[in-house]
Amino acid sequence: MAVMMTAIAEFHDALGSPKRREGWAFQELVTWFFSRDRNWPFSFENLCEHLDLSPECVRHQLRALLRKQHIRVPAEDKDN
Repeated sequence: MAVMMTAIAEFHDALGSPKRREGWAFQELVTWFFSRDRNWPFSFENLCEHLDLSPECVRHQLRALLRKQHIRVPAEDKDN
């Protein structure tokens, strides 16, 4: 749960800072949220499963926040 809470807090913090949104760390975080990779124990998909969360519901909320800030929403990773 700590990993998910930290990721969401970092996401929200970066939304409030244009400089942080342009950084590598924010881009990596957004990529993590939208990846469908399950090969890593701490992947977004695996954490959602463990926490009994719907990845699509979380992504829907994140997409809305990104669009509100006029930030490009990444294409979903459908290969993994």
